[in-house]
Amino acid sequence: MKPSEPFEALHALITERVPLHIWGACGVGKSQIVAQVASDLGWQFLDIRAVQLDPRRSARVAAYLG
Repeated sequence: MKPSEPFEALHALITERVPLHIWGACGVGKSQIVAQVASDLGWQFLDIRAVQLDPRRSARVAAYLG
């Protein structure tokens, strides 16, 4: 895949409101691509990593996300 292809694919899927799951090894740039698409659309990017969440705070995170 060319470096521009994940950005273009993600941008198209998000604007069409298609649910998706991004999977890949650590450090390949998954979060960075999502942040770039969010910036391009003028959206706020909130990076929440489930493995780093304190279970006692999960209710507050869910309430924030709606």
